[in-house]
Amino acid sequence: MRLLKKVWRFLKNPIYQQYSYPKKLRWKVFKNLLCLDLLLAITLAILTRLLLAIFDIEIGNNRLTKIEELYSPLMFVFIIVVFAPILEELLFRWPLVFLKKSSYFSMALYASIFFFGIAHIINYENFQKNLWISLLLVLPQSIGGVFLSFIRVRMGIVYSILFHATFNGILTIPSVFLKSLKSLIS
Repeated sequence: MRLLKKVWRFLKNPIYQQYSYPKKLRWKVFKNLLCLDLLLAITLAILTRLLLAIFDIEIGNNRLTKIEELYSPLMFVFIIVVFAPILEELLFRWPLVFLKKSSYFSMALYASIFFFGIAHIINYENFQKNLWISLLLVLPQSIGGVFLSFIRVRMGIVYSILFHATFNGILTIPSVFLKSLKSLIS
């Protein structure tokens, strides 16, 4: 809970300050934030899916399904677990270093979190029809953007890429493995 309070304080008053965590503490912070992010993302996804079912809202397929169909399982995992985290972290969080001493740093940080979340809205085919629910669908990515920003500022870009890749891997690899196993059995 203390860590969540630190993230909250950071979000309320973002200051670019890298910490020199001892190695053991760095990985503990990394692991705990990852667990929190996964817990929040899965909980929000379940709640959103319940809302979709209750209100009988059709959002269409997730565009990741199309990417998965186009590529081999190994290439799909590479895109989601390696390529996307590197690209997104370099696009959304790496530029923060250029504003670290600027009075605009907090605005840039909030913008990076907002645009990171909004960028994921296009993953849903019919997001324009039900924009309010689409915003709920990307709430997990927005919260993830907060954690990624905290890690980026406190630990560096390499750790935010690693965090992002680990998060995506935990959510992607089991699903791809089970689908591959199912197709082998069929």
